[in-house]
Amino acid sequence: MSDEHMNDVLERIAADHTSLDLGRFQKNVWDGLEAPARRVPDISGLSTGLAIRAAPAVLALLVGSVVGVGLAPSGEPDLLAVFGARAELPLTTLMGEGTEL
Repeated sequence: MSDEHMNDVLERIAADHTSLDLGRFQKNVWDGLEAPARRVPDISGLSTGLAIRAAPAVLALLVGSVVGVGLAPSGEPDLLAVFGARAELPLTTLMGEGTEL
């Protein structure tokens, strides 16, 4: 913005003799600032209600996870399981014997 343009703007502002009711102006400004606060609904009760309803589900998931991890088989196979009475792979199967029944 050039100096000449700035001077023109300031001269037009100085020449404008529009009266301004400061009381009404201030009220309009405050109404405009407070309007967004009035439009936002109060959700504090909603969030509390959701938290109370979600707490049992979260607790159940947490307990289920802990129990599931405890009951899950370990990643390492038991190398001596082939000698067990209920072995999934008996020694004879691993050695290739006993397949001809």
